[in-house]
Amino acid sequence: MVNFILSNYNGMVRLDTQHAKRYLFPLEHYVDLGGCQLRYIFLSTCSFKTVPANLIGFPYLVSLRLDFVKVVDEVLQSIISSCRALRQLYLGRCHKLINLRTSHAELLALGVHNCRRLLSISIHAEKLKHFSYMGNKVVNIEYECAPVLCELNALFLHGGEFPLECIGVCPELKTLRLQFPSRLQVSRILHLSGRFTSLKEIMLCILTSWKKSIRFVPYLLKAARLVERLELEVHGSLRPPKMLKIRWPKNFTPTRLHTIRIGGFSGESEMVQLVFFLLSWSPMLKTLTIDTHPRNYVGYNKWKREESEDDARSNYARDNYVGYSKWKREESEDDARSNYARDVVSTHLAPNVPCTVKLTIM
Repeated sequence: MVNFILSNYNGMVRLDTQHAKRYLFPLEHYVDLGGCQLRYIFLSTCSFKTVPANLIGFPYLVSLRLDFVKVVDEVLQSIISSCRALRQLYLGRCHKLINLRTSHAELLALGVHNCRRLLSISIHAEKLKHFSYMGNKVVNIEYECAPVLCELNALFLHGGEFPLECIGVCPELKTLRLQFPSRLQVSRILHLSGRFTSLKEIMLCILTSWKKSIRFVPYLLKAARLVERLELEVHGSLRPPKMLKIRWPKNFTPTRLHTIRIGGFSGESEMVQLVFFLLSWSPMLKTLTIDTHPRNYVGYNKWKREESEDDARSNYARDNYVGYSKWKREESEDDARSNYARDVVSTHLAPNVPCTVKLTIM
């Protein structure tokens, strides 16, 4: 491996040993790599201990991904500093990190996901445009220098309050994706309404049903008047329709929405009411997409559709033999939810969608 990397190879090295025994990465072999033009490295299930004092690193490296790697804060910062051309850095399940400081003049994208011991993140990156955090813990995120940050993803999985500090003062912020542990946390973002004036795209997700907290979505749109794309993700469950008395904001003004997408729709009445409200206040709306399949964010702007139990078993329909050489598909709970949700859209929403709006049901 060492001889291979020390050559003039200019492609990508992927050492994915997630299910193998953890090994110590030999940093001492990389003290002088001036001739190495390696651009992409993905390391998994290894350890970094100390950094040689004369480490030069990878001068042409643009992307570094560490997954399930044991590395402490100081060692990681030394490695990052030695990669002068680094553009993308992704850290996943690096549980030795506690107080992460990322200082790099060329870094464009930073992802920190599921590092369970992490307490704080400090960012000093003049060119950083994309930052994504995902985890169970509330961490202190400090933007020492991130003047051109235009995309922020803050996805909190379980427990605790949603930390407002994760949304820094970013004048160039155009895309904001937030995931809340519970619907009770949604209202807290309204305290930062002054920071949303430049937003063009908002994605909000909660890990339960929205219910009456759905009313905060128009309040957020009222503060972010330039938003053109709105996405809502819900992880609800099939339940009978129940009309809720929702208090929508007063003195609401027409939005600039061009696109609305609702994912994980299960026929919730609050979602239906929100769509009705937004249809009446969005004269520029062009597309409305209702997806009945929940998706999970996996990083770097990628989303993965959740697999049902049936999908996990096979990629084709699960059938039951009922006799006389006939087979009958067994309907799963996910199938029932999707079918019910599509029926709600077709029956209640579709007749009220203007002809100028393209409605897509997935």
